[in-house]
Amino acid sequence: FDGYRMYFKKLLRSRSLQVRDRLLLEEAVVFAKERYIEIKPKEHVIKYSAIEIKDENNDITNTKKYIEELNEIEESISETFSQAVQAIARKKSLSFVDIYKRVGVDRRIFSKLKKNERYQPSRGTAILIAIGLRLNVTETNELIMRAGYSLSHSRIEDLIVEFFIERKIYDLYLINLALYEKAGRILKS
Repeated sequence: FDGYRMYFKKLLRSRSLQVRDRLLLEEAVVFAKERYIEIKPKEHVIKYSAIEIKDENNDITNTKKYIEELNEIEESISETFSQAVQAIARKKSLSFVDIYKRVGVDRRIFSKLKKNERYQPSRGTAILIAIGLRLNVTETNELIMRAGYSLSHSRIEDLIVEFFIERKIYDLYLINLALYEKAGRILKS
C-alpha cells in the first residue's frame, strides 16, 4: 500500500491535472460530504445460539422436516456473482478480456469466475468488475450484493465510487485519484 501512496504523491506532484479533472475531484468531495453518514457502534450486541436440528424429544421426524426445509432454502439461492457477471457480459457483448483490461483485474480471477460458479471475489475486485462492466449504481449494488457486499453511504470510498458511476465516468485512473486524495486508498483486486 505504501508503494501506491508514494506513486500517487509523486504523480500529483509531477503531473498537473487538467482543469476538468480538478473540478471533478472537487465535485466528488462535495458529493461525498453531502451523503456521508456516520454510523456509531451499537452498545448491545445480540448473540444467537447455534441452530439445533433436533427438538426436545430428539424426534427424528422433526429432524427430517428441518433438513428438508434447509434443503429448500439452499435450492432457492438466486444467481451467484459469477453467474451474474457472465450473464451481464453476454448481454453487453463483452469478453472477460475486455473487462479485465478496462480495470486491471488479474485474468486468473476471471478464470476462477468461469470455473467456479460459487467463487467469492474480494470487495475491491467485485467493485472493479462492476466498473469494468460499466453498470449504473443500482446494477452495481445488485451485482456486488451477490458477492456479499454493497456500496454504503457511511464509507467515503463508496460515496466516491458512487459519484463516478452516477456520472457514467468509468475511468479507473480518475476514480483512484479521487479515492487516494480523499480516503488514502485506491481500488485494487
